[in-house]
Formats: sequence, structure tokens, C-alpha cells
Amino acid sequence: MFEHTVQMIAKTVNQFMDLVVNDLIPQIGVGGSIQSMEKVPFDVVYMSIIVLALIGVAFGVSLAFIASKFKVQMDPRVEQVREVLPGANCGACGFAGCMGYAEAVVGNSDVATHLCAPGKSDVAEQVAAITGKAVEKVDPKIARVFCQGGTSKSRRKFIYTGALDCTAAVLAAGGDKSCQFGCLGYGTCMRSCPFDAITMSDDGLPIMDPEKCTAC
Repeated sequence: MFEHTVQMIAKTVNQFMDLVVNDLIPQIGVGGSIQSMEKVPFDVVYMSIIVLALIGVAFGVSLAFIASKFKVQMDPRVEQVREVLPGANCGACGFAGCMGYAEAVVGNSDVATHLCAPGKSDVAEQVAAITGKAVEKVDPKIARVFCQGGTSKSRRKFIYTGALDCTAAVLAAGGDKSCQFGCLGYGTCMRSCPFDAITMSDDGLPIMDPEKCTAC
């Protein structure tokens, strides 16, 4: 049925184009219906507008038909899950943002409901209620900074004068800190945290706020 409909549309479009090319569009030049002239008659301009309008309508109808035929139906639960998620798009769940996780947890029975670290237990319970899956326990997690070599303890190998960014500083001979494993202290993590859970101490080390940190 669908193939027959497509063939009918293609046949109609071909007939319409033949009509446009052979009958409606005037042939200009030697031997044509219109010889070269300084001004184009109004009826030619008027007919050209009509032809272009008809072509636009034909293509518009075709695109509307194709769009309705191949429209992908989305499970309404996907949007419901997306609304209860924090919207941080941090990727801690392992998917490409909150929408990616919403589609996965609704469409895949193997995807757990507690993977949203920022949402914690409250969001996990709501996702479980929407999807009909079992509620799983969420263990609270926070990030920890193991480096204790602040500016008062770890010396600098050289004077770094570039952008105050840890990634940029690493490009300069692996960073300016004498300890190659230590925190450089330029606050890139603090500026990147979407939850304002990180501040920088006077000693140049990150301080985590356990109430705000989601371990994303």
C-alpha cells in the first residue's frame, strides 16, 4: 500500500513537471515563444509566480506526508522521567545527558533507576514509580581530594604565567608543581562544578561541600 502511494505521488509530480516545462514556462530565444526583449511582459512574470507557488505547495504537501508517515512515537514516560531529573547533564549516569538517561531507563529493562547521582534517593524513587521498576537503594557519595600538598608544602618548579586553568598549566611541561601527582590549585574543578560544591582553600586545594556534592 505504501509503495503504491509513493509511486502515485512520483507519477503525479512527473506529470506536473512535464506540464510546467512544456506548457507553462515560456521558451525564450530563437525559435521560442518569446524573443529577446528589454522588458519581460507582466503575464510572464505573473505565470512564473503561479508556477513557483504550485511547486512550493506540491513539495510542502509531499514533505508533510513523509513527515507524518515516518514520525517516531515517543513513550510519554520518557518526558516524565526527564522532568524529575535535575537537568545537570553531568553524565554521571553513563549516558549522554538527562534525556539520554531518560530514554534508556524507560526503553531498556536492564538500566537501573538509581544511576542519577545528583538526584540521589528522591529521584530514584520517582523514576522507579514512573517506569514501574523496583526501587534500588542509593548510597550517598561525595568526591574526595587526596592531595595534601598545598602551596605551603609543595614548591613550584617554575613560574607559570599562563591562563589560570589546570588543563592549560599541565601543557606547560606537565604543570608547575614539584609533585607531578599533586593538585595544581588553579580552580578548574571549582569552575566546572554545576552544583557549587567546590571552593578553593587559601592553600590552593579544593574543599568539598558534602551537602552539595553529588559525586557526579
